[in-house]
Amino acid sequence: MMLSDCLVMQVHLHMALVESVHMPGKEFHRETLSSTFDLFQVRFGRPPDLIARSPGRVNLIGDHTDYNLGFSLSMAIEQSFWLAAGPRRDRRVNLHSELDASRVSFNINSLEPVKSWGVYVQGIARAFDHLFPGAPGWDGLVIADLPVGAGLSSSAALEMVTARVFAGLAQVDWDPLEMARIGWRAENEWVGIESGLLDQISSAAAIAGHLMLIDFRSLEVQQVEFPSAVEVLIFDSSLRRELTSTAYNDRRAESFDAARILGVDSLRDASLRDLDDSGLSEMLVRRVRHVLNENRMVHDVVDDLGRGDFRAAGQALAKSHQSLRDDYETSVPEIDLLVELANGIDGCHGARMTGGGFGGSVVALVEPTASLAIASTILGEFEARSGLKASVLTATPQAGTSVVYP
Repeated sequence: MMLSDCLVMQVHLHMALVESVHMPGKEFHRETLSSTFDLFQVRFGRPPDLIARSPGRVNLIGDHTDYNLGFSLSMAIEQSFWLAAGPRRDRRVNLHSELDASRVSFNINSLEPVKSWGVYVQGIARAFDHLFPGAPGWDGLVIADLPVGAGLSSSAALEMVTARVFAGLAQVDWDPLEMARIGWRAENEWVGIESGLLDQISSAAAIAGHLMLIDFRSLEVQQVEFPSAVEVLIFDSSLRRELTSTAYNDRRAESFDAARILGVDSLRDASLRDLDDSGLSEMLVRRVRHVLNENRMVHDVVDDLGRGDFRAAGQALAKSHQSLRDDYETSVPEIDLLVELANGIDGCHGARMTGGGFGGSVVALVEPTASLAIASTILGEFEARSGLKASVLTATPQAGTSVVYP
């Protein structure tokens, strides 16, 4: 169950538009803030009390490790959800989406799941009210430039911006990890996606200019300064997937089955030596192997980036994709093609699928001076060979969920 179509700030195939590959800067933020304020006032006849913003994320390496209590290396990106809100005197939430002119309305006291993007908002309302009883109702307006279904965590961005509004209106201190757990409960208990905490933590706890090395057992987040001598490109394949209708939950169940057979609390506690004479099926051996190798490569990439060895970091990304494709089986041919094109071009250190899989996006580490040429070549060849029009975003690490007004 995914969100509705978003307003997407992207760069499409044509060469003339490749020159526009950039991150929206402060001017874009000012314009979005002003538009969100004005649209709320038009919609509800009064100014909002607060406006919150929550970013999407791109995961450099460490996918399907979160629910296995392992490690990931991710970063928040510029593309975000914005939510303007004003309190009500009752317990009703009325939320209008400028993305598709749709509306969601529900009473916190009597929730029934809706079959739309509003189910994420309901999930947050339910989980927040359980932890902080008496949360107020509110009127809200949401706007976004974050691609939906692209593996960039649009659902978690909506969850966290909703949690930020609830916290602000209820005058609850913002604790990023506590609010990330609220988002996790919303997805697992209400939406039906048996996810880990990667997306919510990445959206809530980010610091500008830094990657996040996340330990999903301790929930410790180590902020890792991002080197300026390398650039991140995100290629959105335009191939959409919906995690509630993919094999995502199956992969989690397979991981838990393997841990049970191996006699460990989670696959983080296993080792490659344990796979010898383990009694695991060949398929489960491959699942375990992916998780163990992925956890190791997360730390390798942190070390590589720290000493400026971008070639080694890129090689780890390429190996990670091979593992996701062959051992964890979460890739698809179109994504494999994007990765192949990226890994075969000069100036790209390495690329991999990012996110839950079964479609979505590819992340690439590239030389900054080559990024425009790389984007142009890959987009053109991808359309010629797949018939799909991909798009590209440049990414620098951004701050996490916050109140931007007042």
